[in-house]
Amino acid sequence: MLARNWRFGIQNDIGVALGAAGAVIKARRWKGSSDGTVAFEASEAVIYSNAASIGSGSYQPEDNVDNSADEYEGGAFELTITIGTGTPTGDITVYYEVSTDAGGTWPDANEGSPVCVLNITATGTFVKTFQL
Repeated sequence: MLARNWRFGIQNDIGVALGAAGAVIKARRWKGSSDGTVAFEASEAVIYSNAASIGSGSYQPEDNVDNSADEYEGGAFELTITIGTGTPTGDITVYYEVSTDAGGTWPDANEGSPVCVLNITATGTFVKTFQL
């Protein structure tokens, strides 16, 4: 279940930096409707795209997602990693983080729940899906 205030963070352990917009997460979230059916988000939405480079060995969280109005319960998520240069080898890890005080306090880097790991061994574009 998606929390009231949550976000994703990305850990880059591939040996090269991810350029701006080198990590993108899209979502199609869902919630239960009053008639008992599942109501999906109207369209896929980009919920994470790094504005600046994420260095090798670095962690970059996204902005707070305030789920208090939409009340999404879960979703399908798509991670896209694009690497144009260098010799990458290692993992990109996506962490799901929850704030219990409306986005004021978050877990330390890499202390959220790991929800997706993508092993990278070459340059190019790589896609992996996961669900919460």
